[in-house]
Amino acid sequence: ANTETVVTGNTAEARWGKIAAAYGAYASIQQKNGAAQIFAEQNTATATRAATGTEIFAGARIDYERTFSATAPGNVTLKAKNNKAVLTDGTLKTLWGAKINVRNAFGGAAVYEATENIVTIAAEGTVTDEVSGGYIEQDRNSAAGASYYKAVAAKNRVVNTGGNIKRNAVGGKVELHTWRAGDLHGTLTENAITGTGGTWADSLRGADAELHGHAGAATAAVQKNKIDIEHGAMQGVSAWAGTARVFTATAGQKATAAVNENTLRLKNASGKLSVFCGGDAYAQSALSGAAAEANANVLTMEGGTFTTVRDATGGDAYAKGKNAPVTASASKNTVTLSATAPWQEISGGEAEATAVNAAGTATARENTVNLIRGTYQNVF
Repeated sequence: ANTETVVTGNTAEARWGKIAAAYGAYASIQQKNGAAQIFAEQNTATATRAATGTEIFAGARIDYERTFSATAPGNVTLKAKNNKAVLTDGTLKTLWGAKINVRNAFGGAAVYEATENIVTIAAEGTVTDEVSGGYIEQDRNSAAGASYYKAVAAKNRVVNTGGNIKRNAVGGKVELHTWRAGDLHGTLTENAITGTGGTWADSLRGADAELHGHAGAATAAVQKNKIDIEHGAMQGVSAWAGTARVFTATAGQKATAAVNENTLRLKNASGKLSVFCGGDAYAQSALSGAAAEANANVLTMEGGTFTTVRDATGGDAYAKGKNAPVTASASKNTVTLSATAPWQEISGGEAEATAVNAAGTATARENTVNLIRGTYQNVF
């Protein structure tokens, strides 16, 4: 039977104490046959004085599963839009603007969208494990697979106005794993992490795509995402404006990762920093061709003082495949550094292509590095 579920305009408030999980809206659907349409829009969750140990907090969450006993194909459409999660004060483990979880698909087209969802962390708030504006995750698929998988994460945001992010933060994320038929498409545009002050630790990504296609082609497009932070205290941070990791395993099914026009800017920040990268693209195919590109990304550090830093890279592209074409491009990226910092390695663009049965083609052109302040060991 067909399924249609709409959850909209709901509000959840947690004002005191420790809870296992709370959502502005939550839809959990298990289906055998037929089409499914599930929408979560304009829901809000607010946490005030959350106690340490509170596990999951989200503006909206969708869990969808197609049972293994399915016998008839059906299209699946899951959308989460304009949901909000607000941490006013207290401590949470996991904070999502919206999360879409998918287990299995059968025969039809699978379309997932997380758009315009937002997480806000105020000065008295702390998140200990994971923060995401919009997050889509597909795990496994049934014997028939799907005609295709299309996931879109766009205009999702993490906003930190002086709070504490202890581990991982990402504006928009798409993670697709499939073992049967169906090409994978992940598109991530205009997602962002922004902040003024606060403390930041571990991994920051404006947008992150990870696609594993064991039977189909896989393509990730990560474009115009950003990280923009002023006066933040960095505690061993690695930051990427955009990243893509794409893998395929079948002959004739290409892996493609494109990470272009993303921006990463820190202004008057301080502390310890490890990797500092505008765009990072990685494509690998076990039995076919691969293409990676990281072009026109912008990396800027304005002012500030860092006691420990490692690498700054405008764009990094790596492609590995069995047969031609295997190509990598890192061109027209820009790095500008004016912080007081002891840099180890700085690169405008890096490209590497490796093919088992043919020659790979790597291109790094028209990259720019502007060094205004700091010390540097290797620059290229």
